[in-house]
Amino acid sequence: MNHLISQRNGGLVVKKGLFMSVRGGHNKLTINVDVATALMQKYLGQQGDEAKFLRDNDKRFRNDLKKFRRISFYTTHTAPQKPTREQKRCIIDDFTEQGANNSFFQKKVFKEDGSYTEKKVKTYKIRLQYPNLPCVKMKGNGMVPLELCYVSDADNRYLFKLDDKQTSSMIKITATRPDERRRAIEKNVDACRWGQDPVLQAYGMRIQPTMMKTKARILPAPELMFGAGGQTKSVPGNMTASGQWNLQGKRFAKTSTLKSFGCLIFAKQQHCSLDAATKFMRSLMNSYSQHGGAVENNNPIVQYATPPNVQKSIQDFWTQVGNQVQMRPQILFFIVPYKTSMPYNEIKHYCETELGCVSQCTLVAQAQQCAPQYLSNVCMKLNAKIGGTTCYLSQDNNPLQGRGYNLMIGADVSHAAPGSEKPSFASMVGSTDLHGTRYSGIVGTNGVRQEMISADNMKNFLTTMIYNFKKNTNFLPHRIFYFRDGVSEQQYHHVLDEEVKIMKEICHGINATWAPKFTVTVCSKRHHHRFFQEEPRNRDRNGNVLPGTIIEKDVTDPAEYDFYLNSHKAIQGTARATHYYVIMDETGIPVDDFQALCNNMCYTYIRSTTAVSIIPPVYYAHLASLRGRCHEDIQTRSPATGVSVEVTTIKRLHDSIKDAMWYV
Repeated sequence: MNHLISQRNGGLVVKKGLFMSVRGGHNKLTINVDVATALMQKYLGQQGDEAKFLRDNDKRFRNDLKKFRRISFYTTHTAPQKPTREQKRCIIDDFTEQGANNSFFQKKVFKEDGSYTEKKVKTYKIRLQYPNLPCVKMKGNGMVPLELCYVSDADNRYLFKLDDKQTSSMIKITATRPDERRRAIEKNVDACRWGQDPVLQAYGMRIQPTMMKTKARILPAPELMFGAGGQTKSVPGNMTASGQWNLQGKRFAKTSTLKSFGCLIFAKQQHCSLDAATKFMRSLMNSYSQHGGAVENNNPIVQYATPPNVQKSIQDFWTQVGNQVQMRPQILFFIVPYKTSMPYNEIKHYCETELGCVSQCTLVAQAQQCAPQYLSNVCMKLNAKIGGTTCYLSQDNNPLQGRGYNLMIGADVSHAAPGSEKPSFASMVGSTDLHGTRYSGIVGTNGVRQEMISADNMKNFLTTMIYNFKKNTNFLPHRIFYFRDGVSEQQYHHVLDEEVKIMKEICHGINATWAPKFTVTVCSKRHHHRFFQEEPRNRDRNGNVLPGTIIEKDVTDPAEYDFYLNSHKAIQGTARATHYYVIMDETGIPVDDFQALCNNMCYTYIRSTTAVSIIPPVYYAHLASLRGRCHEDIQTRSPATGVSVEVTTIKRLHDSIKDAMWYV
């Protein structure tokens, strides 16, 4: 079944299909089968309601036409709607600025001597229903009215980033319960008809059409420690086994004193009154006090911004907040009207690169409601940003307890949307406390679609992480646990040969007698392995495997050190376990202890009361990489060729927040 998720951008349709790959197993080959989804552009020429949509949203539509460049299309006036191999396929080169009613087409008019001249004609002798739509420019200087064009689903996969509404629609369509997904996979397997395949028969091969059964373990949930003075100082494992808990009656394990702060409103007065914003700030500070934080300023400055200059508004406000208590602002709060890139990106950019101050944005609707659960969630984030910690693992549930000083590092490389020439962003986070709960972060550009972290970035990143660890703990680490995200199986050796090699050289350069031991693990959720629990008592209410489920045989590499860990409770759809693949192990931590470490750390994610699906250092690195996009500095330069080009760089993080969790 096809699902239309958007009329914008020419109409986007979700197509469901089949994923299949052959993998090596324990003394056998296995076939990994799963459902697959792809996003297609449904139509280029618009009919009926779709054309009305474009006519009513002409400016927005024209801004999005560039997404159709270089895709193939057919025409309705020269061929039937269903394309065949005999039909001519055209390629979009560009679009006209004017509508078809104001576009002229070149036509060759032959003379008696065989020569010809160009004659401008204004019609195809077809009455257009929507003549205001632009024309498609084809390679070879041809043009066709947009209304007479259509695309084939098979040729035009949509490769651009979705907006928030489209992403939400996509998730709703693709998120299926485990039983439903299992039936879909089994249906796909039946459709393959392996038993009737002549090639398999010729080679004497037989594929078992039923799902493989394997044994799994369920790791115990850890005990979490909170601050003293609350109703509950610890949450035992039997209360976190479901993968979630609540903060009611609990104080954060580590808090700070909040004195210099204020709230700037980027919404119109009719949408968010000054009284509503003041009430929100008062409620938020009250909630922070209940969670153990100290608030010494009961009358913070709350005022409206003075658009359109966002940066000047923030600069003036930052100065006022500091002058109120004669102290550098610790955090600035902002109330924004919508969940859009502006002014959010500019707020984060200016605060984190120019002012050196962390910030927290809140939507108008949330500020007006002041829901207790929402206030607690914001408190976790603000506490983390100003130096606090939500909870710790108990000593009995921390496998590294008593094993020296350990630096936890997470790294990620994110790329721009397909087709974009913007650089990739590399990010790294490193723990700054002995509990492994607080992490500083750093981001940098990393070439265009370059997956390995560059040598310059690695030197800058790791040196910063080691410096921050020593600054906050007074020790150099005995062990470094390096968790790397976003690396394909073919690139594992590159991580060792390039990244880890440089990391060891950096450590030697800092202190020639210091040689920390490394454990390097690649963490991935980009796989098609799905696990279905047969016993109902070992499922959650949605039918998924329970948090802590670990699979380490049959579907893992028969000769390597890897496992699949489902540490979280899936909110919707079928749970996807994280694949942990250890490619270097010098620390000698027992396998069971390392697996418990990966599982238990997922319960210490600093801004949530749920266990997350991937170990926090990797999660934080991903957040830092995304936030780095807000620090982009795009400049236009004219090299020797005389052609102006855009060069994207990233502004350095301000020194004042280098060891803060500015990205959460």
